[in-house]
Parts: sequence; C-alpha cells; structure tokens
Amino acid sequence: MVDDFLECVPLASLPLCVACVAAFGRQHTDMNVSLTAVGMLWTVVDFVSHRRGDGGDDCDGSSGGSGGGGGKGVSGPVWDAMLEELGRLGVDGRPEVRNWGKPTEILHASAACLTSL
Repeated sequence: MVDDFLECVPLASLPLCVACVAAFGRQHTDMNVSLTAVGMLWTVVDFVSHRRGDGGDDCDGSSGGSGGGGGKGVSGPVWDAMLEELGRLGVDGRPEVRNWGKPTEILHASAACLTSL
C-alpha cells in the first residue's frame, strides 16, 4: 500500500509515486485494482494536505532529511500531479472509477487557492 511508507517518500518523488498509482487506476483489467488505486490517491492527497508547510522527515525523526525537502513544505508540482491524475480518473469511462473521483471537481475549483498559499 502506498500509505504504509508515505512519510518516507521524498517530496521530489511524490509526483512519480502519484503517477504510478494513477496508472494502476487507469488499467482496465481489474476494477478492484482501479478502485484501490483511486483510494490510495486520496490517501496521498490527505497526507500532503496535512504536511503542507511541514518539511520535516518523519522517517528518521530529523527535519530537512532526504525525504523532507529541507523545510520547504509541499510545492505546486506535487499538487499539480495529484490534481491532474485525479482529474483523469474523474472522467474515466467506468462509472465506478469516475464516481470515486467525484471530489476531484472540488479540488479543481480550489486548486488555484491551494497553490497560491
């Protein structure tokens, strides 16, 4: 699961993590894999929203370590990656996957506010 070690992922790598999880969401082989991936993306959104402004690295107990980003907090590219992938899944042809992404519309509406903070 993506959330087991999410606090150890360097902020610079979060967009790649999001893209990887979203690729599982876009696959059409197994619906449960897609739905789980969308749920994982929302877990990343929740994690990042709580970590905004906190650059600390929770893995080793230090601040500014390899995973923390040196106190800079979460940047626009991380939010952009999450919003882009959730937006893609929010228009998926499968109603089950698309409905999991419904809160995406709220995120798109507030994306400008989030990145301007």
